Amino acid sequence: MEELKDKGVRRILNMAFECEDGLGLKEQFDRYLKLNVKDSVEEDVERGLKAAVDFIGKFKLGILFQKKKKFLL
Repeated sequence: MEELKDKGVRRILNMAFECEDGLGLKEQFDRYLKLNVKDSVEEDVERGLKAAVDFIGKFKLGILFQKKKKFLL
């Protein structure tokens, strides 16, 4: 977790159904979004991807207006 903070990461997007927030990331970072998308060919990922794009887009737009902000994917 310290490595992420050292790199300037402030927001976490977790799309993996299988990965819970066992490290308390939600409490440690400015924003944390958990989308339960299963890694399966039967899964309809479109809904999850739209939510992820919206989440990223909100902050990416803000970064354009604030210098010295990092965006790590």
